[in-house]
Amino acid sequence: MEETQTEKKKENIVVTWLKFVAKFAFAFIIIGYMVSSGRLDLEAVKRGFMNPWVVFSSLLLIFTGAVVSIIRWRELNRAQGVVLTFSQAFRYAFIGSFFSTTMPGVVSGDIVKAWYVLADRPKGQKKTPILTAIILDRLMGLFGLIIVSLIAMVLHWETVWTSASLHSIALANLTLGAGVASFFLLVTLSNWGPFRWARGRLSQKSENKFARVFLKAFDAWSAYRESPTVLWGSLFLSTVTHSTIVLSILFCARALGETQMQAYQIFLLAPIGLLTIALPIAPAGLGVGHVAFNALFISVGSKLGAEIFTLFITLQICINLSGVIFYIRAPKTTGEASLAAG
Repeated sequence: MEETQTEKKKENIVVTWLKFVAKFAFAFIIIGYMVSSGRLDLEAVKRGFMNPWVVFSSLLLIFTGAVVSIIRWRELNRAQGVVLTFSQAFRYAFIGSFFSTTMPGVVSGDIVKAWYVLADRPKGQKKTPILTAIILDRLMGLFGLIIVSLIAMVLHWETVWTSASLHSIALANLTLGAGVASFFLLVTLSNWGPFRWARGRLSQKSENKFARVFLKAFDAWSAYRESPTVLWGSLFLSTVTHSTIVLSILFCARALGETQMQAYQIFLLAPIGLLTIALPIAPAGLGVGHVAFNALFISVGSKLGAEIFTLFITLQICINLSGVIFYIRAPKTTGEASLAAG
């Protein structure tokens, strides 16, 4: 029996690594195709790196965005009763960033962050609040991208709406914006009418496993209804985070000689491109992001979308890879993180 379980574990490890290698290969096949077809000019990217001011400024902006996102995650945890020191949150977040770079999809880093916080929680404390904060932090990150793009669209509404190439982007933004508004409405009304009735019905079936899981998740989400400043504050911080990220992309564009695109066009399109790299298709969004930025930027006449993404993502990877220092030096989990009872 033990030999069989050991063999299964080995097989699972092999399958996991094969999938990882396959996704890396997929990403580099896309990049290779874009280089060979002329859609990605690596010489242009090289010229961008020759501008030390842009490189330093972009690195600083990316790091600033990362710090703001750590503050957001820490506050979302606090609203759930999960108390992390800033140094803990900083360490776990950068370890997560390291894994999000070396594993497929940026969400892989969230899994690692969750594991560290769960490992540090006191025995007997609930997991649901920790997982809820992780999920909401990811959602707020996505919402922040949508808000940044929406702001750029609203400020230049007539130009965007009447542009044939940007009309579909405007419709997509309005749809995504409606989704963000629906989420906040759902949280606000989570203890009202049919939601309250549904919770009451499920509480009568607490012996059912599905009902218990749903109730735990429902109550965890409802905690944010009692902390509206945290909820809205996290959306604001997410908008700040992604504003700094898009600003770094603007700097990269200028360094590569892209002067025809206006700033609002980059703030409109770059967040949409960044949304695509959240998909767990390739490590750090490689390949997928190149295609997305190329397609989006070419809609406004820029042929440097892939190059701009390459320069930006390389700088972001440099910041993310610094998380390996925290991973190597991370102390053994000792239950330092404290959770309020319940």
